[in-house]
Amino acid sequence: MKKNQMILAIGILIISLFLSSCATMFSGSTQVITIHSNVNGATIIMDGIPIGTTPFIGDIERGKEKFIVVYHEGHFAQTIRLTTKTNGWYYANLLITGITIDSSTGAVYSYSPQEYYINLRPLDLSSTDFLEEHQIRYFAMLNHSQIALEVNDDGEYLLALADLLSSKMEREVAIEAIKTAFAVSEGYQLAFGEELVRSFREYD
Repeated sequence: MKKNQMILAIGILIISLFLSSCATMFSGSTQVITIHSNVNGATIIMDGIPIGTTPFIGDIERGKEKFIVVYHEGHFAQTIRLTTKTNGWYYANLLITGITIDSSTGAVYSYSPQEYYINLRPLDLSSTDFLEEHQIRYFAMLNHSQIALEVNDDGEYLLALADLLSSKMEREVAIEAIKTAFAVSEGYQLAFGEELVRSFREYD
């Protein structure tokens, strides 16, 4: 009887140690983060060390909130925070085993969101003009799928986007600019926003 109890206790201990490391095993101590910007080739700095340029897709060590700096020549640098949430495996470890060894590896944390878009402001662009361009880009990218459905019908979202261009363009000109930007971008969300802003900036 005692022998069976000892075997059972050893089995439980082995299972507990296995489960307590689940977050590290299944989610790892690093996480893939994607960083885009309106300027390709922008340098990304984390903890004072360059880790790559935009567009960036790479493994970032898990841990508490981190800050990164994104900059490019001719633009104002921008600092963003990589926010975190507690990894779901942490709660599974705690509930099943009462052991949370993943805290030391950083695997207890998960970055959320995992994808970022950084809008860098050119040094020669006023804050007012930058804000206007940002609103155009944001609306175009956020509602890209809906605009795609309306591009041949002048629907509600397409017309709302045209109104954002109204400080420089008449509505018909704005609608044509939107359709051209959509065609040039070949349905790619980020490219659509950038092409539309470029057309808006260059329009006289």
